[in-house]
Amino acid sequence: MTGKEFREYLKTSNTNNRDNGYCNPDVKYKQKPPLPAELEESVNKVLLDIAPHKATCVMARGKTKMNTLYNTFNVYGSFSGMPTKQQDIFTGIVRAPLVDGDGTRFGINMIFMLLKTFKKFNPEELSNWLNVKRALRELPLISVPHARKLINKCESVATAWGSHDFILTDVTEDDFCFDLGID
Repeated sequence: MTGKEFREYLKTSNTNNRDNGYCNPDVKYKQKPPLPAELEESVNKVLLDIAPHKATCVMARGKTKMNTLYNTFNVYGSFSGMPTKQQDIFTGIVRAPLVDGDGTRFGINMIFMLLKTFKKFNPEELSNWLNVKRALRELPLISVPHARKLINKCESVATAWGSHDFILTDVTEDDFCFDLGID
């Protein structure tokens, strides 16, 4: 394309695009700032489009419950560090179904770790804390209702552990041998 052909091309382009204002410097467009009502409406649309799980900082916090076994389980380094009698009782308590009867099974080590880690249980904090590692491992995330079930299970474990506390502290192997008549 020579210079003459290029100038002709620009002239035809200017005439073709005169109505849309791309090539016409005479057409002035005035931008008006949005009115406060329009601005508020657009902000509300954006806020309604945000999913609740993305806006965790403004979500209502659930009911916080105290962990009464925090100090008890921090004495042990891990589940395998517990005495075997206490391991057996703890395993039986964790494997017992919840009262609501939905049949959800919970891992023994997970319940032990939760009882050892948290002083207070909150469903949102618990699900966020568990989901950090699960997201890195690409596992399915734990929902807030499932976190509530975990908290209910921890509460039932604490209640049952309190009722078995007399077995854990007062009974020794010698007592069992004496009752059976074994020397």
